Order: sequence, then structure tokens, then C-alpha cells
Amino acid sequence: MLTDAIVKQIQARTPYRVLDDTHADTMLTGTITDIKLRAISQSRTTGLDNEMLITATINFEWLNLRTGKRILGRERFSSTALFIPSQPSSEPIEMGQFALVQQLSADIVDQLQAAW
Repeated sequence: MLTDAIVKQIQARTPYRVLDDTHADTMLTGTITDIKLRAISQSRTTGLDNEMLITATINFEWLNLRTGKRILGRERFSSTALFIPSQPSSEPIEMGQFALVQQLSADIVDQLQAAW
């Protein structure tokens, strides 16, 4: 999901195209190292979580394939998204995951653009 979201962010927000590695000038690689859920509020009446944060931490590296030099790299880079699992919203965790992927992909492309 994250790879697809990054590709869409690059194509929508930059003048660059995403190609296969045999035609590309640069390569972005990364690893998700941690995902955490954290309750930030609870219902006084039920004790159930009202709002939750989902956070992903990644390491990524952007390389120039022609020179072999590193353009950009980040370790322990993280983004967070909020979702509401309680009534009346009753958002499933997948809603939080989707929001997190969208936020993380936008944040990564922001980092890439800063390096351009």
C-alpha cells in the first residue's frame, strides 16, 4: 500500500515519472521498522478508546543509480494518523492504516522534494 501511495504522490505532485529499475535514474528503497497504536482518549462511561493514533516508523534511502551516490536517507522517519474506533464513527483499523499510508507517502515525497 505504501509503495503504491508513494508512486501516486510522485506522479501527482512532481514533474517526475516512476519507471522500472532498468530505466530509472534514481531508486527509492525503504523498510517499515515499526508500527504502533496508541490510545489518546477514552470514553468516561465505557472505558473504550475514543481516539487512537497509528504511527509507522521507516528507514529509507534514495540513490542516484548513475553515480551510486546517496541523494537522501532517513532512519527512524515516522508519520502518524488519527482514527476513531468508537461510536458513532466506528472506524475500523483499516481506516487508520489508510490515513497513515497517505500521510507517510506525502511526508516522504516532501523529504524527496526538499533534496531536489
